[in-house]
Amino acid sequence: MHFCLVFQRLTKYSRWLGDNLCRASIICPALSPNVCSEYGIEVSFGGEETETLCHQGVLHKGEMAPGQEMSTSIWYTRWSSDLDLDCYFWCTEDGEVPQRPTDREEASDEIDKKVCFA
Repeated sequence: MHFCLVFQRLTKYSRWLGDNLCRASIICPALSPNVCSEYGIEVSFGGEETETLCHQGVLHKGEMAPGQEMSTSIWYTRWSSDLDLDCYFWCTEDGEVPQRPTDREEASDEIDKKVCFA
C-alpha cells in the first residue's frame, strides 16, 4: 500500500465585487504530468462543491452572486517536482471570454467593467 502526504497547500480567495451575477470559468490548457496524483488544483465558485482540475483543456464553469467568493487551491506532495501549469480564469456578467483591449485606456475600462475582485 502506498500513502502520499500533502506537503504544501496554497489557497487564494477572491470575492466578486460586481453588481450582477458573475459567470466564472477556468481552463488549464497545459498541465505537467502526474496532475491529481503528485499535485492538484481545486476550485469552488460561490460556495458550490469543489471541483478538481485533472485534465488539461477542460473548461470548468460556475456562478457567483455579488459578494460571493471563489477559492482556488494548489497542493503538491514532496515527491512532485518541476510543476508546470498554465491556467486561465475569467469572470464576466455575460459569461463571454474578455477580449484583449487595443490600448491602455480601453484596457482600464474593460477591467473595471468585467472583472471586479477584492
